[in-house]
Amino acid sequence: MLWRVSAGDTFTLRYTHSMYDVEVRENFRMGQEDFTLYHVESSEAALEYFGIERSGPNNVRRTLKAFTLPREAWAITSSC
Repeated sequence: MLWRVSAGDTFTLRYTHSMYDVEVRENFRMGQEDFTLYHVESSEAALEYFGIERSGPNNVRRTLKAFTLPREAWAITSSC
């Protein structure tokens, strides 16, 4: 499944942390040729596990070129 995106668009990857059994939301922003993880929302323990030192907006900055998800992990939802 493919979606057309433009620089500046955002998307959220939401899943359950397997060790802490809590929801994690990873918020990304599209760039011209990459995308940036700019905010992770979860419990304090899960954030610590990921090496994120604080909660709140812009608590992380990691630039990526690509990632893959196993097809069996997909659960596509939309707020549109």
